[in-house]
Amino acid sequence: VRTLLRELKRQVVETVELSVNVDYADSPTGNASAALLSKLPGIALVGPSTRENRLFSLHQRRSLEVSSTRAEEQRIPYTVDLVFTLIGVDDSSMRGLAMQSATVSFFNGNKTLRVLRDPNVPNDYVEYEMEIEPDGDFDFAASAPRNSNIVSFEGSFAIKGVDIDDDNMA
Repeated sequence: VRTLLRELKRQVVETVELSVNVDYADSPTGNASAALLSKLPGIALVGPSTRENRLFSLHQRRSLEVSSTRAEEQRIPYTVDLVFTLIGVDDSSMRGLAMQSATVSFFNGNKTLRVLRDPNVPNDYVEYEMEIEPDGDFDFAASAPRNSNIVSFEGSFAIKGVDIDDDNMA
């Protein structure tokens, strides 16, 4: 997630925040999509939520060498997609449109996210596929009467095939 935030800041806009909660919507059908940003223009990432990914799963136990004479078998890792909602916000329609375009270009130009497998081991990278969700196009909010000059767009994307293999994870 840190690598993703760093790349969005470098390639799209400097103000990128991670939020696990959005503002409260008081109606049952309300769709609250606001997050606190320190300045505009900005992007808020909400999530991630996870969904099982059987296609990218290893489907096999892995061996871990404990000593030169003994190997221990680990359980099969649980493979998930990390699904994020991305909300872009600005107080200028033109800049908001440019940020939306830059965001879509970011995902079209970065089909993978390359991260260190273990932060303690240099130069050992793993790549994860990253793509906009099929119904997650980065669309601007419907043009309903507003009492604000803020414009926003929202969409969702997934980082695919992340193995959760920590024995302490639920």
